[in-house]
Amino acid sequence: MLEDLDSAQDIEERTHALLKAADAYGRYPTPVDDIIAARGLLESDEFTLDEGVLAAMPKHVRALVRRGFRGLRGALDRRERTVHISELVTHEGRKNFVKLHEVTHDLLPWQQQLVHTDNEETLSPSTNRLFEQEANQGAAELLFQRHGFTHDARSLDIGVASVAHLAQRYGSSLQAAFRRYAETHQDAVQVLCLSKMPNSDGSYDRRETPRSLKWVERFGNTRYPRRLHPSAHPFLAAIDHGLNEVPMLDSAGARVNVRVETLNTGYAEIMMFWVKTERRRLLRPIRVRLTGE
Repeated sequence: MLEDLDSAQDIEERTHALLKAADAYGRYPTPVDDIIAARGLLESDEFTLDEGVLAAMPKHVRALVRRGFRGLRGALDRRERTVHISELVTHEGRKNFVKLHEVTHDLLPWQQQLVHTDNEETLSPSTNRLFEQEANQGAAELLFQRHGFTHDARSLDIGVASVAHLAQRYGSSLQAAFRRYAETHQDAVQVLCLSKMPNSDGSYDRRETPRSLKWVERFGNTRYPRRLHPSAHPFLAAIDHGLNEVPMLDSAGARVNVRVETLNTGYAEIMMFWVKTERRRLLRPIRVRLTGE
């Protein structure tokens, strides 16, 4: 979460200024190309890096970049003022996030490397590299127009349909929208992002577990294992049996019936849990495009 970073205020101020410069607030989906242009960057059609920049790198770094180039998803070339996105990134929502990740590398003045290169590990929310955490958080602030996504979420009933609606509205991937939704929601909400299919023993691999502050206050900051099995975590039964409510124990040991909805995006199994609150505005039916997530 942004608040966990010492640089949070700096990131907030700089992303806010860039969104204003791009006239991006209140435009949907978020105008990513205008944000790139407002930063004075260009998007390159070719996923290449200037040889002069590569030559300026330390030898061991240059070797790593050349060797790992095929696995890269995005790169920033400061000398050429270009953002590069790999053709391997095909989903538009994911592509938007990678673009803004590279923009944030350029936006933060203390990240002064001539070249930043990013793969699945550095783009992951679980990365432990500080510069990549900052770039991920900056990308989320830009893509979700800072508090805009959170304010919109408050006007909708909690549920998978609301998150899908917001992902389409802002131009993000479903997974990024679920993460933002859980981390910033005012109510008790938790999302479990799991492997798209169970393992042979019926267990699921856990990818990430974003949750709201209210959830942590009510249920604690539970550390789930990397692999979850239904025998130890019976709430997984909701995936196959269509349950809409599961029992959980809160921090005081009291039993709470928690609402749950699941969604398989084709890339991950998403479980969203929340404590039922007052009804908000119901969404009209929407079409959700899940292919290429």
